[in-house]
Amino acid sequence: MHVDLASGHSIEITPITGLKAKHRDAYEGAPKIYMKFNEKGEPDMSGMPLSMSLAKLQRNALMATLISGWTFRVDDEDVTSPILPIPKWTGMEIENDESFGEIPLDDFNEITDLLQPYIDKVVRKPDPKETTTAGSTDA
Repeated sequence: MHVDLASGHSIEITPITGLKAKHRDAYEGAPKIYMKFNEKGEPDMSGMPLSMSLAKLQRNALMATLISGWTFRVDDEDVTSPILPIPKWTGMEIENDESFGEIPLDDFNEITDLLQPYIDKVVRKPDPKETTTAGSTDA
């Protein structure tokens, strides 16, 4: 799906109706690439880069599975500058993850706003008012 951003840039992103299990897997699995376990079997996140939060890892992994194209350039002021490499989730890491950091902040904010319904869908936030019972029968 083609999305024009307010700045004039654009992205190609999977429509929300195109979400698949692999998108949830990337979102949920991203923090695990940095997680190690100590001798007691407890999580040890000391190997995680200090600048990286779990929310950022999850967001970036999901974006790397959803965004297939964009118009951002290495030097946005130079129209002959090459397109910024598009990050890609490999299942083990995000290739070209540093490209997300080069997106102008207003555009990045717009993209993350666009991403929120995707995050809500992959985490399946249930309505607390809804109650379901498995195997209910009228006996």
